[in-house]
Amino acid sequence: SFFLVQKEDKWELVATTSRSPESYIQIPGAIAWKLFCKNLTPELVMDKIKIKGNVFLGRKVLEMVAVMA
Repeated sequence: SFFLVQKEDKWELVATTSRSPESYIQIPGAIAWKLFCKNLTPELVMDKIKIKGNVFLGRKVLEMVAVMA
């Protein structure tokens, strides 16, 4: 589990937080890395992803890009 927390004018990925999440996203690991490396699109895997709370914020997370080395 990770939390994306807004701090002033930037976002930070943290392992713990005392704040209550506005949106909760559950993505299977086998899908997450492909999604964030742009090998899959959110539209192709929406039936395997759970978003609770603020759906707008949850869908924004699906647009993230990660570089793995």
